[in-house]
This record gives sequence, C-alpha cells and structure tokens, in this order.
Amino acid sequence: MSRAAVGERGIYLYGVAAAADAGALPQGAGGIDPRHPLELIVQGEVAAVASDVDVERVQEDLRGAEDGDLTRLEPLVRAHEEVLARALDADALVPFRFGTIFPNEAELRAFLAERERELEETLQRLAGAREWGVKGLLDPDVADAAAAADDPQLAELAARAAESSGSAFFARKRRDADRAELLRAAAAELAESCHERLCACAREAAVNAPQPPELSGYAMPMILNGVYLVDREREDELRAALEELRSGHGDRGLVLELTGPWPAYNFVRPASAVVG
Repeated sequence: MSRAAVGERGIYLYGVAAAADAGALPQGAGGIDPRHPLELIVQGEVAAVASDVDVERVQEDLRGAEDGDLTRLEPLVRAHEEVLARALDADALVPFRFGTIFPNEAELRAFLAERERELEETLQRLAGAREWGVKGLLDPDVADAAAAADDPQLAELAARAAESSGSAFFARKRRDADRAELLRAAAAELAESCHERLCACAREAAVNAPQPPELSGYAMPMILNGVYLVDREREDELRAALEELRSGHGDRGLVLELTGPWPAYNFVRPASAVVG
C-alpha cells in the first residue's frame, strides 16, 4: 500500500486523466468502499478519480491475503478494475495500482501538483489509444502433427519407434527429443511472426513472459503474451491482423486470444503508475 502514513480514513486513487476529460470519468457509486462515492479531484490540468476509504479495513484484507485468504480482497480488486474500465471512456488514462492511498485530499493534490508535468506528458503519449492483450497458445497435438509432416526424418523415427525390435526403444527416445526441439523452434518462430505482424498495427508494443497454465487458465501452453497500444481508429485493423494470423497458422496449432481494452499499465512509466 502506498503512502503508509495514513489515518483511519484515507483517499484512494484509481487513475488520472486530463482535466478536459473530466466529463468522461466515473463518479458516484462503484468504488472499493460502497459507503464512499467516486469523486473527481481536479488539480491544474489533470483530474484524479478518487474516493474515501477505510484504511484499516483495506490493511486487514491485505493481511488476510498474505495469509492465503483472498475472499475479502478479491471484491476490492474487482471494484478497482471496474472503476478503471469505466474511466477508459476518457481519451487517455494513467492507471494507478491497487492500494494507492493518500492520507487526505491535500496530500493527493500535492502529489498531482508535483507530478503534473509528468502526468500530462504520459497522457499525451497515450491519447487516442488503448491497450490490448494477445495470448498466443499452441495446440500440442496439431503442432506435433505439422512438425512430423514437415520433417521426413522425424516421420521415419516414428515408424521405427513403432516397431517391436530392440532398437525401437532408442528410436522412441530420439523421436521424443527431436520432436520436442522441433516444437520449441516452431513455437518461437510462430510467436515472433505473430508479434511482428501485430506490432505493425500498434503505436507501441511489448512482450511479457508467457504465463503457466495454472495462472493463465488456458490448458494449452502459452507461447506469446503480447500487449499492444493501439489507436482507437486502428482497432479493427488489429482484429483483421489476428484473423489473418489465425487463418495462416491455425494448421500449425496456433490459437490466438484477444483481450481488452485494458488500462495501459504496460505503457505507463513506473514513476507515474506508483506513488513513490
């Protein structure tokens, strides 16, 4: 939690937009503490989406999460994300991470005044664009069949591995090793090709580490975890590029999932996204 010197009541910061965009920002119900409405704090040329919050309650829920009890924290995180999703109606938004709390409005205004120039520069860089995520997954069975069809030597090893001769055991071992290497190479090539094509639709792009199945929720292995800052008028172009890639590489086992739009966490400098 940011700004530790807080009392029983604090002010929670969700995100910052240009003051000129204040009309597009959420107000009223929907904050992490239902007793306190969302409000706008306008300071100079920027406007913050904020709400009062019971700091002790949030701290208690955070301690519970550290002990493995996420049931009380999850609704707060979900409310935070929903506020930011509503704030995406603004032309640009600097999102702040969950748990950014100031002792009072005066401290928040001081922060906004201190960081106003940096926030304005970030908003200008994000203006007119939204973050989208693309998860590239690989169907192992389809990819394996495609690799075998492309490599006669692998097909020959597979035939020998199916025999009942004494050499079949070693053929199976070599087949499995060669197949694994071919799949790794094919996955890397597919991921690079997809990212390069999607970058052509984006203002900025980045690649995060692929998530394991227990985190991603996908049964198939993830080979691409890309994020793309796309101009709103080019979002249809991004979708068309995805369809092109699906059509061109589906027979190689490639599955592409589009997610978003999201708050542009991946394209905001840490100094702007986290209170320091």
